[in-house]
Amino acid sequence: MSTVCVSLCEGDSRAGGLCSAGGDRGDKEVVTVPGKSAVPVYFTVVPLVIGNIPIQVEAYTKTARDQIKKDLKVTGEGELVSIQHEYNIDGNAAKSIELKIPPPPSAVPGLESDAYISVKGGVMGESVENCLNLDGVDRLISLPMGCAEQTMVTMSPAIHAMRYLDTTGQWIDLKAERRDEAQAMIQAGYGRILTFKKTDGSYGAFLSTPSSVWLTAFIAKELSQCRDVISVEDSYIQQSISYLVSKQLSSGGFTDPNPLYDRTMQVRILYSIQFNSRLYWHGNMC
Repeated sequence: MSTVCVSLCEGDSRAGGLCSAGGDRGDKEVVTVPGKSAVPVYFTVVPLVIGNIPIQVEAYTKTARDQIKKDLKVTGEGELVSIQHEYNIDGNAAKSIELKIPPPPSAVPGLESDAYISVKGGVMGESVENCLNLDGVDRLISLPMGCAEQTMVTMSPAIHAMRYLDTTGQWIDLKAERRDEAQAMIQAGYGRILTFKKTDGSYGAFLSTPSSVWLTAFIAKELSQCRDVISVEDSYIQQSISYLVSKQLSSGGFTDPNPLYDRTMQVRILYSIQFNSRLYWHGNMC
């Protein structure tokens, strides 16, 4: 039986990458080791930097000494942070967009990070066939944001996805709280779109921009559909309809002197109408 002193210290005292109870002098433990056996010794350390930290462990008795040097590899746990930006691109003109991706405020100093960029041409950019599955429908539910046009581009698919899942009873196949999340997102979109409503019941991309007949009609339609999933003030819809009636021509048609900023929105909505008709047909067949 021998008494052995075991010490741990940072291999490079200038590195300053390791914090232990013994400080710069390192930690020491004295243990008694029976013959032909082994005794574990534990040291508590806290890495202070990312990367390889050299450490040195030394064991010695009155008559013998041995040491070993190793690198303690420290890697950051990492967290995926998603940032969304929306841009309206004129297909008839060249445009350069510079994206600045600053590190998160909580990023560990010296830690390498990777950035991944994906580009999607609108929320309805996927094919109908790819969306006719539960995962595809679930992905249509996201938090509305941006101007009135952008808010509706996100809110409209969420409304119809929720109505579809209600009709087919497929919420049970998603996580338990997903319906509450979807309802909260649509409620947030409803509250946001009302911030763009003008006193006459019309809507523009912003409060400061002229009202759009097309956008007002679309919002009135979607708020009517929305009543199946959240509480909507009927008077807001009635105000919008009254505005539209005042803009109707004697021929029964409409003109819109203030078209949408994002003209592709009309294409996406037409695609959405076709998509939703397929959704409901698919749901009734289930």
